[in-house]
Order: sequence, then structure tokens, then C-alpha cells
Amino acid sequence: MKTAFLISCTLLFSLAFQAQDFKVPKKIKLDKAEDYAEYEDEVLRAIEWLKNTPLTEQKAKRKKVNAFLLRWMTGTPDISITVDLRISPYAENGECIIMFMAGWAEYVLTKKDDSKTECAYAGTIAVLDFYKKNRAELGKIRSLKKLEKKRKKGELKAHIEKLTNP
Repeated sequence: MKTAFLISCTLLFSLAFQAQDFKVPKKIKLDKAEDYAEYEDEVLRAIEWLKNTPLTEQKAKRKKVNAFLLRWMTGTPDISITVDLRISPYAENGECIIMFMAGWAEYVLTKKDDSKTECAYAGTIAVLDFYKKNRAELGKIRSLKKLEKKRKKGELKAHIEKLTNP
């Protein structure tokens, strides 16, 4: 029992350390479709870094990570992210919309599924988790409070599905 616990702790700490150690790629080459595929591992590491790094830490690096992700997410031919104000009414908050897009991209890259409902749900969950960790810095965002309530009641996925399949 102790061995399993120690192994679990070691894995968690190594994942957290790996995410904290992320380095933004320099001299990014995104000219052809194949170029985007080469950066998929870095994109996943960047998303983990954003998820695990509080807004109050490494602000300059966060800007670089956000810029890298935005450039990749808006140019990749393999992922089409839909930002719909009905699904993501918090879009006026730059950090939240980046996290929504990151959650969407992460879902497609890890699950190999581009279902609009599933992607939007994954993006929304990423935002809600991010908001929970950074609420003090982000302040009160009414639309996220409403989505949190739907999540607690188990109604969030049905809500997203209704919006993505009118």
C-alpha cells in the first residue's frame, strides 16, 4: 500500500515539475501543415504549464506561452476551434478564452476526436478549473459562476450539447 502511494506521489511531482520546466520554443517555423504537427508535444506541455501555473507567477513567461499557443491554435489545419459567445460568455477575459481554446485543442490532440460538443465541453471544464484556481486574480465572473452551478448539478454537458447542436 505504501509503495503504491509513493509511486503515485513520485509521478505527480514529476508531472508537476515537468510542466513547470516548460520552455517556450524559439524560432517557431509554422509555414506548412506538417510544421504544426511537429509542435503538438510542445503545445500539450504549454497547456499543462498554463493549467498548473498560477496567474500571479511568471507573468512574462505566461505572455510568451499564450502567444505560442495562439499562433499554433489559430494556424493549425488539424483543429478548428469555435468560440461562440453562447458557449463561452466569458470571452471578454483573455486568460479564460485562451484556456477555453487550450482545453479544446488538448481534447482533440489527446482523444483524436473533434466533436464540437465534446471539444466545447473540454474547453469549458478547462476554464472552470482554471477559474477555481485563479479566482482571486480573475475576480468574480458571473457567467462562470452560472456554469459552475450547472457543473455541480451535472447539467453542464447537456447545456453545452444544446448550444452546439441547436
